[in-house]
Amino acid sequence: MKVYNIGDFKVEVKPDTQGFTFKNDPDCHHKSLEFSEEGQTIQCKDCKKQITAWWAFLRMVRQFKTIADDLENVRKRLEEEKARALTHSAAIKVEDAWKRRKYLPTCPHCVKPISPMDGFGGSQTRARELAKPMQLRPAMHVVKETSHGDGNASEGG
Repeated sequence: MKVYNIGDFKVEVKPDTQGFTFKNDPDCHHKSLEFSEEGQTIQCKDCKKQITAWWAFLRMVRQFKTIADDLENVRKRLEEEKARALTHSAAIKVEDAWKRRKYLPTCPHCVKPISPMDGFGGSQTRARELAKPMQLRPAMHVVKETSHGDGNASEGG
């Protein structure tokens, strides 16, 4: 049994055991069909032969399934491109920061500067799919404040 899943629409086609399966016409593939509401008939506009409703229905289901599969492949490819573009964008930002030489990019986790001499990208992890994004922490700097009267210093963060 062949099953065609097209979104929420599902068509199950049991195999023909009686020999009634219609084969494609070798001369015409019946790609341009005319549906007549008047006589409820289907005719190929190219070869003018009458086509059964069953044949036309299965032809359309198979075509829709092919289109749905193609769209799913395009969606997967776009997701991969999006992930690659994100990585590429991050690499460009780091490289641009290093070229400017006035500022260094920082680690998003500990906010320490990263210089080219630190071997950025030299170490790798094996399971990229399992790696979770880092939990970003806000930069915490100890700031000494002097109050204007009592001379006590306090630390804030």
